[in-house]
Amino acid sequence: MQLPRQRKPGADHVEGDHAYDEGHVANRDGWGRKLKPFRGVGVAKVAYLTVAQARRLINAADPDFRLLVRAALETGCRYSELTQVTVNDFNPDSNTVVIPKSKSGKARHVVLTPEGASFFR
Repeated sequence: MQLPRQRKPGADHVEGDHAYDEGHVANRDGWGRKLKPFRGVGVAKVAYLTVAQARRLINAADPDFRLLVRAALETGCRYSELTQVTVNDFNPDSNTVVIPKSKSGKARHVVLTPEGASFFR
């Protein structure tokens, strides 16, 4: 028999707790038990861009931002992760990029497709 897992607090709870801890709000009433979850939204929706949608996204981006958008699409990395990457983090021998500090705070390696490796070259 499996017991249901408890849900982790969402970003609203974490940010609210931080605001309370820092003295920006007087109490936690705004995000406490008074809030009810939306119906049918317990799981994240998984969706992928088509190649055509990815091209349109790149072309619609500001020219100064376009390379970062392409890097995000090639790696699946977050903005905060990509802004830390340096030239030395790309390994052309293994077609990988090292993300020095990921969301978890640890380094991770991203394996690139041949097209992604060509972009980083």
